[in-house]
Amino acid sequence: MQRDPRWTAQDLAGTARAVDLWWGLLAAGLDPLPPDLVAAGQDIARLRARVAARGDVAVRGAAGTALLRALSDAGRAAHRHGMGPRRQTGRVAGLHVSPGGVPKFPVEATEVGWRGVAGDRQANRVHHGRIFQAVCLWSVEVIRRLVREGHPIFPGAAGENVTVAGVDWAELRPGSRLLVGGALLEITVPALPCAKNAGWFLGGDFNRMHHERHPGDSRLYALVVRPGPVVLGDDVVVEP
Repeated sequence: MQRDPRWTAQDLAGTARAVDLWWGLLAAGLDPLPPDLVAAGQDIARLRARVAARGDVAVRGAAGTALLRALSDAGRAAHRHGMGPRRQTGRVAGLHVSPGGVPKFPVEATEVGWRGVAGDRQANRVHHGRIFQAVCLWSVEVIRRLVREGHPIFPGAAGENVTVAGVDWAELRPGSRLLVGGALLEITVPALPCAKNAGWFLGGDFNRMHHERHPGDSRLYALVVRPGPVVLGDDVVVEP
């Protein structure tokens, strides 16, 4: 993960808002919480308060960097406690970028950097563009299931950067790491649907891909552990 990201007040606010969802999903199934995750939760709560406080953005940004590291470490700890996916290998079935908005358009190859995919940007950064949202991934098997239900959706329509084939999507959770071509990514939180995706769903029901309504069907955000090139057809290796 990038050592010293440039934080904005908007980035800090968006990161603080994501903590409850991120923590809840990474700790799911661990009851009672192991002592190391109890301590991690306390540290995360303290850092979140510093990030959300009023004051100098540079000072709060240092807390933001520490918060992301603490959440990443906690997710990896949950995996060590047996909550991670099995090792499996899929492939890159689609790469998509856009100058803003959806659908995103297919490309044959791209570079994944600390802040995201080359050639891609978000038209609205109020809810997008955080470091933990650097790359959006989705499953081609989930998309095909939606098509069978009658939804007029297709790879890239809902805004994912990388469409993955051959991976059990429901097994992924915060802290899961995927080697995607030459880039190493770490799952953070589900991407929350919005009305801009209504056109891809029967009756405009874009919440069909909400993680609470249909667990295992949502798009997933990832932070970048190691940047690198990705080419259509590259392997996607899920690391336990």
